[in-house]
Amino acid sequence: YGSFINIPEVEKRTFENGYRHDEVRNVLFNCSHGKCAYCELKPEGSSLRVEHYLPKTLYPEGLLDWSNLLPSCEKCNSSKFTHDTKSNPIINPCETDPSPYFIFELFRIRPSPTAPDQDVATRTIHVCRLNRMELVRARSRILVRLTEYINDIDEKIMDLQQNPSNLVMKRRVLAIEESFENIEKMAGEDQHHSALIQYHLNFNLDIEQKRNFLEHCKQTHYKLFQDL
Repeated sequence: YGSFINIPEVEKRTFENGYRHDEVRNVLFNCSHGKCAYCELKPEGSSLRVEHYLPKTLYPEGLLDWSNLLPSCEKCNSSKFTHDTKSNPIINPCETDPSPYFIFELFRIRPSPTAPDQDVATRTIHVCRLNRMELVRARSRILVRLTEYINDIDEKIMDLQQNPSNLVMKRRVLAIEESFENIEKMAGEDQHHSALIQYHLNFNLDIEQKRNFLEHCKQTHYKLFQDL
């Protein structure tokens, strides 16, 4: 038929019902933990879509190609629309690890200076509108939570340094461990914007120093924690 537009309506509906089938949707959405493959948003309700990396209007042969299907939120799907990803490629998150392509500056995503392809990184941000206000606000809320956990760890470490008694030691170390567990949950693949948290954890040497301090306390006073 040459293009999706030229496919007869009866056949078009048959094709569309195929990739919209519940089994296809469920497998696809479960693979992404219910998140948009492009922006990592976890949409409420049923607003996650089955998206075609190569747009079906330009490449109808990819309509039912599993490797061409991605979970996408309504806004990324709408922003990308009929962008020709074959002529002007963007990152396909189901085939390419996006992390080497991007950095985070506060709440905004930017092309990494060491990105394998600067043009692809820049184009992906632009085409999918990865710095739209909705995403910036969501990232800011998540970073506030991360900062609160880190500040709480700092306070507990200061308490330990000022009062290293066994009673304080045990309580504070357990509280610090709980904060670290909460941070690790935020970085889990099933969480909103986990790439943002992973980025900050990977490049925050201060957090690693806090972890080392915690382990040092547990090893130095191992008898307090051997039954935990």
